[in-house]
Formats: sequence, C-alpha cells, structure tokens
Amino acid sequence: MLPIQILGAGVAGLSLARALRRRDLPSTVYEKAPALRDGGGALTLWSNGVKALEALGIDLVAAGRAVRLERAELWSEQGQRLAAIPVEEMNRRLGCPSVVVRRSDLMAALLEDTPSGDLRWSAAVEELCHTERGAALRFADGTEVEGAAVVGADGLHSFVRDRLFGAGGLRPTGQDIWMGYVPPDRNSPPPGVTVGVVGRGQRFWIANTGNGEVHWYAVVGPSRRAGVRDQADLARAFQAWPNGALRFIEDTPPEALKVVDITDRAPLQRWSIGSVTLLGNAAHPHTPDLGQGACQALESAVCLAESLATAPTVPEALGRYEALRVERANTVQRWSRLVSDTSMPEERARCALRDLSCRLAPPAQWLASLETLLVPGTPPWRALAPSGSLGVQ
Repeated sequence: MLPIQILGAGVAGLSLARALRRRDLPSTVYEKAPALRDGGGALTLWSNGVKALEALGIDLVAAGRAVRLERAELWSEQGQRLAAIPVEEMNRRLGCPSVVVRRSDLMAALLEDTPSGDLRWSAAVEELCHTERGAALRFADGTEVEGAAVVGADGLHSFVRDRLFGAGGLRPTGQDIWMGYVPPDRNSPPPGVTVGVVGRGQRFWIANTGNGEVHWYAVVGPSRRAGVRDQADLARAFQAWPNGALRFIEDTPPEALKVVDITDRAPLQRWSIGSVTLLGNAAHPHTPDLGQGACQALESAVCLAESLATAPTVPEALGRYEALRVERANTVQRWSRLVSDTSMPEERARCALRDLSCRLAPPAQWLASLETLLVPGTPPWRALAPSGSLGVQ
C-alpha cells in the first residue's frame, strides 16, 4: 500500500500519523515550516479529547504533562462569580478526566516515537492532483510523492481545502485574542481550576497548568480592538477587571505576548473528493469559545485512521469518515461560533441578562450541556448553558 501523505504537523496531522502507526499503516507528514511551530498558550482538553488521546496511547496526566481539570469558574467583569462548574463530577461519570495542558506539551507527546523519516520539514506544497492509485503532491523543491490518500491537515488557510472546494470563505469574528503566561502567585487559580471572566465586548480566561505557569487569554471585541494596539493598551482595557487580569497582562514579558485575530470558515457538508480529504482546522475550524478545537481534531484523526484501516478502499474509508464526523464536527463548530458572537455583548442590558442567566443556571444544567457536547453520538442537543467561555481550544 502506498503511504498516506499528510500535510501539516499540527495537532491533527501528528495525531493521524500516530494513529496510523498504531494500525501499521505507513504515512509521512509534510510541514512547510522549518521546525515545530510554537503555538503558545495552554488549552483545555475536555474528556472527549482525552479519550481520543487514550486511543493513541497517550496519558498526559500520568506523564506529568497535564493537570486534571476539577472546576471551571465564570465571573463577571464586576467581580461577581456567576458559576462554579464541578467538572470533576462529570469526569467521574464519564470515566475520563478533562485536563489543562500547555500546547507545547501536547505537541511533544504527539511527536514521541515518530520516526525521523516520517516527518519532513520545510516542505511547501505547490501542486495536488488525483492519480489512478490515489493522489500526488509536488513541493517547491521539486520533490514529488504519491499516496494512497492525501490528507489536508494544514490548518485554517488550508492549501488542500482551497484546491478541493475553492479559495475564500474566511469568516472573521472581529475579535483579537491576546495571550501570555506568568509565574503563579497567591492570587492565581490553583492547578485544576480555570477561570473565565466575561464583560462588555471583552473577556478573559486564566488557567494554571501546574508546572509553574499561569496562562491567560484576553479577547477584545470589534468595537474595542482598534484601541488595543499594544501591551499598554491591553492593560488599560482590563485594568479594573477581577481575578488578577491586570497583573497577568503587565507581568508578561513582551516577547511572550502574542495576538491573533479569531477567524473561522463556514462549515462544509463534505470534506473529501476521490482519495483526498481534510482534517482538523482545514475541515472544521473552531473559534476557541468551547475549548473544542484540539478535541475535535483528535476525534477526527482517530476516526479517520480507523476508517482507513478497516474499509476495503480509500474512497470508502473517506466516505465512512465523513458519515461519522461531518455532522458532529460541524455542529460543535456552529455552537462555538454562536458563543463567540453572543458571550460578550456591548449593551449593558444584554450583559446583565447574560450574567443573570449564568447565575440562575444550576450546576446540573452546565454539566448536562457539557456532557452533550463531549459525548460523540449524543442525539439532539439540549439547550446550551448560558453563554460564557468554557475554555480555550
């Protein structure tokens, strides 16, 4: 069998390569960057993502790379606690933890045991074509390879997606997300607790990774982003916020501060043509509001590897993969975008209504909504708990 050719050495591409190795299926990952990119930051891996990692033989907690998430808190800009979600209770019911992990530690775990020949750096693809045996790629250095399948795991600005379904389709949210990290102090949340703060046109998220770092994210909405151009502007925007927001921003070294605009794409109803398919953000890019970007990438990678290992032909495998994953991933993507659009309104009245609904929602409602989100195959969605940031992907 020809190898599976994978474009992109992010969470999705590396997860698929590892899953294929466990099935004794050959693959090669091609990454246009010269080395592993520092994605920065920490993320919540909810139990569905952790279960996918288990299928890859990875236990982040046992390896000392992650801390179990026990509680998620939501606060108002005025310093009122709106919700305390007992995540550990849900973890016990589902039989699997949720965790907080640095993205770099997740990537290191996925890279472990990767044969050097299975990963090619500085590989910028220029051409993709279908062949009788699968599909072929040509790179900028003139290298040509053929595979039984080509998988575009090449992110939001996917070359493969553009070739299959046409360029364009980016949907900016009008929001910027700033991120950084500092050492913990007595006012930091303890390991195992994440804190989200929601306000008017802004929100903040804090997580203690348990390894000497507290990571934070600050999101600035459309009406305010023009006035937040640097670290000083950001500090002014969050100077009166609770839970140490100002301290985290001011104490972050400038070289550790990053900012990106939050963008997704409209969901696709199919991801494959012939022996070529999409994976991760190339297929279903999520806004970070539900903490599901990496989790959905992991779910898709495990599903795709299973389909390739068991279906009689590659096109049948890709059809099975789509049947199992498109509806679920697109549903989660739509809800992520909805929370992005509604969790930090500008109007005082809407903020007050959001805060009230969050305060009145009992923990059982939050947990029921989370479980519907986290358990694949759960039929129609219950109403989501009131809009608030549950985690960063």
